[in-house]
Amino acid sequence: MIEKFSASAGSVVAGIDVGGTFTDLLLIDGKAGGKVHIAKTPTTVENQAFGVVAALGATGFPIDCIDL
Repeated sequence: MIEKFSASAGSVVAGIDVGGTFTDLLLIDGKAGGKVHIAKTPTTVENQAFGVVAALGATGFPIDCIDL
């Protein structure tokens, strides 16, 4: 399902795709007028959470500002 996103909403939206080789992340920062952050990191097969956290860190967006 696709939902409309308003850059003026003041929220942060992330889309994450964990694949067999890479973890891709797209983050839209509504608090910064819709600034887009992207990252591609190796997938960590043994624990996919490690790859997701690495991708979040690679965006340069402050991780402590993200509620998971």
